[in-house]
Order: sequence, then structure tokens, then C-alpha cells
Amino acid sequence: MTSLSKLQHSFSLALLDQGSCDELQIVSGQFSGQQRMTLYRNNYVIGLTDVMLSTYPMVEQLLGNDCFESVVRHHVLHHPPTTGNTADYGAGFAGTLNRLDNITAAAPYICDVAKLEWYIDRCHHLAPSAADELIKPLSQLAEVPDKYHGLLHLYLVQPLFVLESNYAIASLKTAMDYGNLEDVNINSAQNVVIYKHLNGNIEVQLISQATMHLIEHLARGCKLDALSPESLQQLPELLSLEIVTGFKLHNY
Repeated sequence: MTSLSKLQHSFSLALLDQGSCDELQIVSGQFSGQQRMTLYRNNYVIGLTDVMLSTYPMVEQLLGNDCFESVVRHHVLHHPPTTGNTADYGAGFAGTLNRLDNITAAAPYICDVAKLEWYIDRCHHLAPSAADELIKPLSQLAEVPDKYHGLLHLYLVQPLFVLESNYAIASLKTAMDYGNLEDVNINSAQNVVIYKHLNGNIEVQLISQATMHLIEHLARGCKLDALSPESLQQLPELLSLEIVTGFKLHNY
């Protein structure tokens, strides 16, 4: 008798078209065991395709529905879900696209578009960080004497992602949102920050290279006296984005 664990493993392989269904003991009737497994597999792929479509609408529109579904099927069969939560499914799709030379040759920007959409999706689904009572609001920053400014740690809203691209992915998103692609110079490099604003909206904002580096340093926990003068000059731009949630004083 086949053990349950072995049966489950064999079913998983057959579902992903990576094994035979001979050991599954499927009772044949009007349909053979192989035909039944094909039905299971198609329903499985269709369900995850709907999940991917909700995450990657720009990629689907740029590739066309037939091409998108073909690539998603390839992704699903090679990268099945590892949890029962489909809201977490879709990571690594940019990598799948990057390995398909025929896709990237026709649309070299498509991988960065997929990364952008994945970060947007994460901002929708990831919960904000737990509140830290030791983080003081920016409204109290004026109370900190100048001599202690170098000891400041600035804290950023979460979730937050930065994306450096050789293509105008933010402009492309705006153009696609409004149905106007005529004025997009796709070959213009853009740096983007993607985050959930304190008001709950998901923001996609263009930032300078220096501001991107500043965000990366702050996300690693650097205090202000560890930053370069160029990075410090970007603080006004950073504050204008409303992504700084507060501050702490290091060893004070």
C-alpha cells in the first residue's frame, strides 16, 4: 500500500507535470487517470493565473494575454506555491521573465515592470511594522539641540521599497494608468520609491540617485553623522515624500 506522504508527493509531481500519475491509483471511468490529472493541472494553473493577473496587470497588458498566460504557466509549473496563502504568490516572476530571451529581447524593460508591480503588491499585503513607543514624532525634532543632530536615527514608513531601473518604469505606469503611452521615453533611467503612505495609499514616486542612497542607508539603521554630505543634502526631498515616521537619538 502506498503511504500517504508518498502519494501526496507523487500527486504534487504529477500536478506540476514532473512525474507520472501511474502510482496515484486514480480510478478511471469516462476519463483516464492521465486525463483526470490534466484537468486538475489546468484548473490549478488557471487559479494561479488569476492570482498573477491581479498582481501583474501591467505585464499582462504589455505582453498580451496569450503570451502572459503562457509565461505564467511556465512560472507556475516551475515555481509552485510554498504556502497555502495565494496572496503571497508571485515572487520571482521577474526572474522567470529574465530567463526568457525572446521576451526580454522584445521588451527589455519587462523585468523591471514586474519588480515594480511586485513591490506594489507587497505594499498592499504586508502589514505595517509594530509601533515603537521610543520613536518620537518629527514634530519634536525642533527640540533636539543642533549638537545632537548627528546622533539622530530617522525611521521610515513600512512597507517601503526602492527600485533602480534603466527604464522609465514610473512614467510607463502613469501613462498606462491614463491610457497615454505616446510621450513615454522608455529608455530614460528612473529611480523609484514604492511605499504605503500613512494615509493608506500606495505611492510610486520618482527620486534622485542620491535620495535613493539616503533611503537605503537609513533603512540599514545609519545615524546622520554616518552619512555623506551629499546624502544629507537630500533630506529636504526625503521629508517632502512623507516617508519619515519619526526619530530616535542614539546613546542619548
